[in-house]
Amino acid sequence: MTINNPSLDCPSDIVVNAAAGQCGATVTYTPPTSSCGAVTCTPPSGSFFPVGTTPIACSTQIGQSCSFNVTVADHQPPTISVSLSPTVLTPPNHTLRDITATVSISDNCPGATFILSSLTSNEPDNGLGDGDLPGDIQDAAIGTPDLAFKLRAERAGLGSGRTYTATYTARDAAGNTASASAQVTVPVSQKLDPSLPPTITSTTRPDHIFLGQNYPNPFNPTTLISYGLPTDAGVSIAVYDLLGRKVTQLVEERVSAGYRNVEFDGSGLPSGWYFYRMTAVADDGTTFSETKKLLLLR
Repeated sequence: MTINNPSLDCPSDIVVNAAAGQCGATVTYTPPTSSCGAVTCTPPSGSFFPVGTTPIACSTQIGQSCSFNVTVADHQPPTISVSLSPTVLTPPNHTLRDITATVSISDNCPGATFILSSLTSNEPDNGLGDGDLPGDIQDAAIGTPDLAFKLRAERAGLGSGRTYTATYTARDAAGNTASASAQVTVPVSQKLDPSLPPTITSTTRPDHIFLGQNYPNPFNPTTLISYGLPTDAGVSIAVYDLLGRKVTQLVEERVSAGYRNVEFDGSGLPSGWYFYRMTAVADDGTTFSETKKLLLLR
Protein backbone atom coordinates (compact mmCIF):
# COMPACT_ATOMS: atom_id res chain seq x y z
CA MET A 1 0.00 0.00 0.00
CA THR A 2 1.28 3.44 -0.93
CA ILE A 3 0.82 6.31 1.51
CA ASN A 4 0.69 9.72 -0.14
CA ASN A 5 2.39 12.53 1.79
CA PRO A 6 1.62 15.63 -0.30
CA SER A 7 3.59 18.82 0.30
CA LEU A 8 2.22 21.64 2.42
CA ASP A 9 1.60 24.85 0.51
CA CYS A 10 2.06 28.07 2.50
CA PRO A 11 0.67 31.42 1.36
CA SER A 12 2.91 33.92 -0.42
CA ASP A 13 4.99 36.38 1.58
CA ILE A 14 2.94 39.19 3.10
CA VAL A 15 3.94 42.86 3.22
CA VAL A 16 1.91 45.40 5.21
CA ASN A 17 2.46 48.88 6.64
CA ALA A 18 2.81 49.54 10.34
CA ALA A 19 -0.38 50.63 12.06
CA ALA A 20 -0.65 54.35 12.78
CA GLY A 21 1.39 55.24 15.85
CA GLN A 22 2.58 51.65 16.34
CA CYS A 23 5.87 49.92 15.68
CA GLY A 24 4.20 46.99 13.99
CA ALA A 25 0.82 45.67 12.85
CA THR A 26 -1.67 42.93 13.58
CA VAL A 27 -1.61 40.57 10.60
CA THR A 28 -4.24 38.02 9.72
CA TYR A 29 -3.40 35.36 7.16
CA THR A 30 -5.00 32.14 5.88
CA PRO A 31 -2.95 29.19 7.11
CA PRO A 32 -2.40 26.22 4.80
CA THR A 33 -4.63 23.13 5.07
CA SER A 34 -3.75 19.45 4.91
CA SER A 35 -5.72 16.27 4.49
CA CYS A 36 -3.27 14.67 6.87
CA GLY A 37 -4.34 16.58 9.97
CA ALA A 38 -4.23 19.95 11.63
CA VAL A 39 -1.69 22.55 10.58
CA THR A 40 0.10 24.64 13.20
CA CYS A 41 1.70 27.99 12.23
CA THR A 42 3.99 30.04 14.45
CA PRO A 43 3.39 32.93 15.04
CA PRO A 44 -0.30 32.29 14.49
CA SER A 45 -2.63 34.39 12.33
CA GLY A 46 -3.87 37.49 14.17
CA SER A 47 -0.60 38.06 15.99
CA PHE A 48 1.08 41.44 16.34
CA PHE A 49 4.14 41.56 14.11
CA PRO A 50 6.89 44.16 14.77
CA VAL A 51 8.41 46.32 12.07
CA GLY A 52 10.76 44.20 10.01
CA THR A 53 10.50 40.65 8.63
CA THR A 54 9.20 37.76 10.70
CA PRO A 55 9.37 34.17 9.35
CA ILE A 56 6.24 32.00 9.76
CA ALA A 57 6.78 28.25 10.12
CA CYS A 58 3.83 25.88 9.48
CA SER A 59 3.81 22.10 10.06
CA THR A 60 1.62 19.02 10.58
CA GLN A 61 2.04 16.08 12.96
CA ILE A 62 3.28 13.84 10.14
CA GLY A 63 6.16 16.13 9.24
CA GLN A 64 4.77 18.25 6.48
CA SER A 65 6.13 21.82 6.66
CA CYS A 66 6.42 25.10 4.81
CA SER A 67 7.27 28.71 5.62
CA PHE A 68 6.66 32.25 4.48
CA ASN A 69 7.49 35.76 5.67
CA VAL A 70 5.47 38.64 7.10
CA THR A 71 7.13 42.00 6.57
CA VAL A 72 5.87 45.11 8.34
CA ALA A 73 7.19 48.30 6.72
CA ASP A 74 7.54 51.60 8.60
CA HIS A 75 6.75 54.61 6.44
CA GLN A 76 5.76 56.94 9.28
CA PRO A 77 8.17 59.87 9.71
CA PRO A 78 9.08 61.05 13.21
CA THR A 79 7.67 64.27 14.60
CA ILE A 80 10.01 67.06 15.68
CA SER A 81 9.63 70.47 17.31
CA VAL A 82 12.30 73.11 17.89
CA SER A 83 12.53 76.24 20.03
CA LEU A 84 15.40 78.66 20.55
CA SER A 85 16.27 80.95 23.45
CA PRO A 86 16.55 83.88 23.28
CA THR A 87 14.44 84.56 20.20
CA VAL A 88 15.32 88.26 19.88
CA LEU A 89 18.82 89.77 20.02
CA THR A 90 18.71 93.36 21.13
CA PRO A 91 20.37 95.79 21.21
CA PRO A 92 22.13 95.17 17.87
CA ASN A 93 25.54 95.87 19.35
CA HIS A 94 27.63 93.41 17.27
CA THR A 95 28.32 91.11 20.23
CA LEU A 96 28.04 87.33 20.08
CA ARG A 97 25.17 85.92 22.13
CA ASP A 98 24.74 82.38 23.45
CA ILE A 99 21.76 80.56 21.93
CA THR A 100 20.22 77.41 23.38
CA ALA A 101 18.00 75.06 21.38
CA THR A 102 15.38 72.68 22.72
CA VAL A 103 14.46 69.80 20.41
CA SER A 104 11.68 67.26 21.02
CA ILE A 105 11.21 64.20 18.82
CA SER A 106 8.82 61.25 18.89
CA ASP A 107 8.27 58.26 16.63
CA ASN A 108 6.17 55.14 16.42
CA CYS A 109 9.38 53.10 16.83
CA PRO A 110 12.34 53.58 19.17
CA GLY A 111 15.70 54.76 17.92
CA ALA A 112 14.89 58.14 16.37
CA THR A 113 17.73 60.67 16.47
CA PHE A 114 18.20 64.30 15.38
CA ILE A 115 20.93 66.59 14.07
CA LEU A 116 21.39 70.29 13.49
CA SER A 117 21.10 70.24 9.70
CA SER A 118 21.55 73.96 8.94
CA LEU A 119 22.00 77.35 10.58
CA THR A 120 21.63 80.34 8.26
CA SER A 121 21.16 84.10 8.15
CA ASN A 122 19.08 86.05 5.65
CA GLU A 123 21.89 88.62 5.42
CA PRO A 124 25.55 88.34 4.38
CA ASP A 125 28.08 87.57 7.09
CA ASN A 126 30.04 90.76 6.51
CA GLY A 127 30.18 93.92 4.44
CA LEU A 128 27.00 95.55 5.75
CA GLY A 129 28.65 98.62 7.22
CA ASP A 130 27.74 100.22 10.57
CA GLY A 131 30.56 98.50 12.45
CA ASP A 132 29.79 95.11 10.91
CA LEU A 133 31.95 92.22 12.12
CA PRO A 134 32.56 88.83 10.46
CA GLY A 135 31.79 85.46 12.04
CA ASP A 136 28.11 86.01 12.82
CA ILE A 137 27.45 82.28 13.38
CA GLN A 138 29.92 80.45 15.60
CA ASP A 139 30.33 77.13 17.47
CA ALA A 140 27.55 75.43 15.47
CA ALA A 141 28.43 71.77 14.76
CA ILE A 142 26.33 71.04 11.68
CA GLY A 143 25.47 67.35 11.29
CA THR A 144 25.52 66.69 15.04
CA PRO A 145 22.87 67.00 17.79
CA ASP A 146 24.29 70.42 18.73
CA LEU A 147 22.02 72.42 21.05
CA ALA A 148 24.24 75.42 21.79
CA PHE A 149 25.88 77.97 19.50
CA LYS A 150 26.56 81.70 19.20
CA LEU A 151 24.86 84.31 17.01
CA ARG A 152 25.90 87.92 16.54
CA ALA A 153 23.47 90.69 17.51
CA GLU A 154 23.91 92.46 14.21
CA ARG A 155 21.86 93.45 11.16
CA ALA A 156 22.18 95.61 8.06
CA GLY A 157 21.93 99.31 8.81
CA LEU A 158 19.41 99.96 6.04
CA GLY A 159 17.66 96.58 6.05
CA SER A 160 14.45 95.36 7.64
CA GLY A 161 16.17 93.32 10.35
CA ARG A 162 18.05 90.04 10.41
CA THR A 163 16.63 86.54 10.82
CA TYR A 164 18.73 83.54 11.81
CA THR A 165 17.11 80.17 11.07
CA ALA A 166 18.16 76.92 12.78
CA THR A 167 16.86 73.72 11.20
CA TYR A 168 16.96 70.32 12.88
CA THR A 169 16.26 67.01 11.14
CA ALA A 170 15.01 63.85 12.85
CA ARG A 171 15.61 60.37 11.39
CA ASP A 172 14.12 57.10 12.56
CA ALA A 173 15.52 53.57 12.31
CA ALA A 174 13.66 53.00 9.03
CA GLY A 175 15.26 56.08 7.42
CA ASN A 176 12.17 58.28 7.52
CA THR A 177 12.99 61.95 8.16
CA ALA A 178 11.25 65.13 9.26
CA SER A 179 12.58 68.64 9.83
CA ALA A 180 11.58 71.66 11.89
CA SER A 181 13.00 75.16 12.20
CA ALA A 182 13.06 78.02 14.69
CA GLN A 183 14.24 81.59 14.29
CA VAL A 184 16.16 84.27 16.14
CA THR A 185 15.66 87.86 14.98
CA VAL A 186 17.71 91.02 15.26
CA PRO A 187 15.09 93.76 14.84
CA VAL A 188 15.61 97.05 13.06
CA SER A 189 15.03 98.98 16.26
CA GLN A 190 14.85 98.02 19.90
CA LYS A 191 11.73 100.15 20.05
CA LEU A 192 9.88 97.53 18.02
CA ASP A 193 9.55 95.68 21.32
CA PRO A 194 6.95 97.62 23.33
CA SER A 195 8.00 95.87 26.53
CA LEU A 196 11.41 97.62 26.45
CA PRO A 197 11.80 101.12 27.91
CA PRO A 198 13.74 103.78 25.99
CA THR A 199 16.89 102.88 27.89
CA ILE A 200 17.28 99.12 27.82
CA THR A 201 18.41 97.19 30.88
CA SER A 202 19.44 93.62 30.14
CA THR A 203 19.88 90.75 32.59
CA THR A 204 22.92 89.65 30.55
CA ARG A 205 26.18 91.52 30.27
CA PRO A 206 29.03 91.76 27.73
CA ASP A 207 32.54 90.57 28.51
CA HIS A 208 34.03 94.00 27.78
CA ILE A 209 33.01 97.66 27.61
CA PHE A 210 31.86 98.66 24.15
CA LEU A 211 30.26 101.54 22.28
CA GLY A 212 28.06 100.49 19.35
CA GLN A 213 27.42 102.30 16.10
CA ASN A 214 24.22 104.34 16.17
CA TYR A 215 21.22 103.10 14.22
CA PRO A 216 19.87 104.26 11.88
CA ASN A 217 22.80 106.06 10.34
CA PRO A 218 22.19 108.38 8.51
CA PHE A 219 19.21 109.39 10.65
CA ASN A 220 16.43 111.98 10.81
CA PRO A 221 15.76 113.16 13.43
CA THR A 222 16.36 110.41 16.03
CA THR A 223 18.82 107.56 16.35
CA LEU A 224 19.76 104.98 18.97
CA ILE A 225 23.24 104.55 20.45
CA SER A 226 23.99 101.21 22.12
CA TYR A 227 26.68 100.45 24.68
CA GLY A 228 27.50 97.75 27.18
CA LEU A 229 29.21 97.31 30.54
CA PRO A 230 30.52 94.08 32.10
CA THR A 231 30.55 95.77 35.54
CA ASP A 232 28.97 98.85 37.05
CA ALA A 233 30.65 102.04 35.84
CA GLY A 234 30.51 105.79 35.73
CA VAL A 235 29.50 106.62 32.15
CA SER A 236 29.53 109.78 30.09
CA ILE A 237 28.16 109.97 26.53
CA ALA A 238 28.03 113.30 24.72
CA VAL A 239 27.49 114.51 21.14
CA TYR A 240 29.76 117.09 19.48
CA ASP A 241 29.74 118.99 16.20
CA LEU A 242 32.68 119.05 13.78
CA LEU A 243 34.21 122.01 15.63
CA GLY A 244 34.31 120.04 18.86
CA ARG A 245 31.47 121.95 20.52
CA LYS A 246 29.23 119.87 22.74
CA VAL A 247 25.73 119.59 21.29
CA THR A 248 24.14 117.59 24.09
CA GLN A 249 24.99 115.36 27.04
CA LEU A 250 23.15 112.04 26.64
CA VAL A 251 24.46 110.16 29.70
CA GLU A 252 26.30 111.43 32.77
CA GLU A 253 25.70 108.99 35.60
CA ARG A 254 26.61 105.74 37.25
CA VAL A 255 25.22 102.84 35.18
CA SER A 256 24.81 99.21 36.26
CA ALA A 257 26.30 96.36 34.22
CA GLY A 258 24.43 95.14 31.15
CA TYR A 259 23.45 96.14 27.62
CA ARG A 260 22.07 99.67 27.20
CA ASN A 261 20.97 102.15 24.58
CA VAL A 262 20.17 105.82 24.57
CA GLU A 263 18.33 107.95 22.04
CA PHE A 264 19.78 111.04 20.42
CA ASP A 265 17.26 113.53 19.02
CA GLY A 266 18.74 115.81 16.37
CA SER A 267 15.65 117.99 16.01
CA GLY A 268 16.65 121.60 15.56
CA LEU A 269 20.16 120.75 14.42
CA PRO A 270 21.43 121.31 10.87
CA SER A 271 22.25 118.36 8.63
CA GLY A 272 25.82 117.15 8.77
CA TRP A 273 28.35 114.99 10.54
CA TYR A 274 28.52 114.81 14.33
CA PHE A 275 30.59 112.84 16.79
CA TYR A 276 29.55 111.01 19.93
CA ARG A 277 32.05 110.09 22.61
CA MET A 278 31.74 107.64 25.47
CA THR A 279 34.04 107.52 28.48
CA ALA A 280 33.64 105.08 31.33
CA VAL A 281 35.40 104.15 34.56
CA ALA A 282 34.36 100.69 35.77
CA ASP A 283 34.31 99.46 39.36
CA ASP A 284 37.13 97.03 38.55
CA GLY A 285 39.36 99.96 37.53
CA THR A 286 38.94 99.53 33.77
CA THR A 287 38.79 102.78 31.82
CA PHE A 288 37.29 103.26 28.39
CA SER A 289 37.07 106.02 25.79
CA GLU A 290 35.82 105.82 22.22
CA THR A 291 34.43 108.22 19.61
CA LYS A 292 32.21 107.43 16.63
CA LYS A 293 30.64 109.45 13.81
CA LEU A 294 26.98 109.87 12.99
CA LEU A 295 25.26 111.65 10.12
CA LEU A 296 22.10 113.75 10.43
CA LEU A 297 20.57 113.89 6.97
CA ARG A 298 17.36 115.78 6.42
